[in-house]
Amino acid sequence: MYPCNDAEFRPAASAAKRQTRIRFATRSDHRAVVRALNKRDADAAADALGIHVTQRVDQIQDVIKEGFAQISTGQSMGER
Repeated sequence: MYPCNDAEFRPAASAAKRQTRIRFATRSDHRAVVRALNKRDADAAADALGIHVTQRVDQIQDVIKEGFAQISTGQSMGER
């Protein structure tokens, strides 16, 4: 599952994978907003921005939950 068996590196590997997914999603979200703005479509821009913000809030909550799980159990949520 992890590229390294050393438990010390597992959270870093998990965080790196999460960052890659977030960067890809963020770029895609931003492109959708810019496309709508270029078309001067305020409704589409507002919808795209709303989706972007909602997804980021969900991701932030997931990261916080993961952090608390690691603090309280010493394991990531995926390890349980």
